[in-house]
Amino acid sequence: MINLKFYKDLYKRKAILDNRIKYLENAISKLPAGSLRKTKEHGIPRYYNVTDKEHPYGTYIKDKYLILQLCNKANATKALKLTKKELKEINSLLSTQADNQIQNLYQNIQIGKYLYKPQNQVEQMRTEYINNWLAIPYERKGFSRFDPEHYSMSGIRVRSKSEGKILDCLEQRKIPFKYECPITIDGVTYHPDVTCLNPVTMEIIYWEHWGSMDDPGYVNKQLNKLKEYRKAGIILGVNLFVTMETMSNPLCPETIYQFIDDFLS
Repeated sequence: MINLKFYKDLYKRKAILDNRIKYLENAISKLPAGSLRKTKEHGIPRYYNVTDKEHPYGTYIKDKYLILQLCNKANATKALKLTKKELKEINSLLSTQADNQIQNLYQNIQIGKYLYKPQNQVEQMRTEYINNWLAIPYERKGFSRFDPEHYSMSGIRVRSKSEGKILDCLEQRKIPFKYECPITIDGVTYHPDVTCLNPVTMEIIYWEHWGSMDDPGYVNKQLNKLKEYRKAGIILGVNLFVTMETMSNPLCPETIYQFIDDFLS
C-alpha cells in the first residue's frame, strides 16, 4: 500500500530545503572572500584568512569582526553542504517512475483536497497552530534596576533600541515570536533574543542580535554561546541567525526586513 503521508512529508521537506539553499547561497555571497584558518601559538589562538590555495597559511587577521564573518561563512558553507546532501537524497527517492506516479496521485489529492476543504479552513488550521504556540507560557529573563529601559512599540521591554526595532519589524510583518524564551542546554539556561515561528514552514528560527561587536570580550562570549547552542541542534545558518552592529555601523530597519523576507516569509 502506498504511504501517502510519507511522500507528502518528503515534498514538504523538499520545499523547505530548496528555500534554505537559496538563503544560504545568498548569505555566503555577501560574506568576505576567503576561509578561516585557526592555529595556536603558546596556547593563544590565532586566526588567518586563506584567500589563495597557493598560499595555504593565509594572512593574519587582527579584525575581530572579520574573524566572526569568516566563522559565519564556514558554518553557513557546512550547512549548505549538508542541506544539499539531504536534498539530493530526497530527490533520489522521488526520481523513480513509481514515485513520479505517486507525485501525480498526490497532486490530484491536493486538487481534491481544495475542492472539499476551502482555503479559509486551511488558513484557520494554520492560525490555530500559531496561536497555540504563542499561548505556551514561558518566563523571560529579568531586568535589574540598573538596566536601561527600552520598549518595543507594543510595550515589550527589551535590552536595547535595536532589539526594539527587531520586534517592531516582526510585528509589522506579522511574524509570530517570543522574546527571550528560555532554553536549557546541559543544565544551563540560555535566553535567545528572539524565537520566531516561520508562518509558512512552521519551523522554529532563533534570532540573536549582537550589539557590541566593538568589544572583543563580548565577541568571544557570543562565539562560546554558539558552541553551546550547537549541542542543542541550534546551528548558525540553519535555524539560528545573527544580526550585528558596531558603534559606527548600527542596525537599520532595511537589514531587519531583508532577514525577515529571506527566511521568515
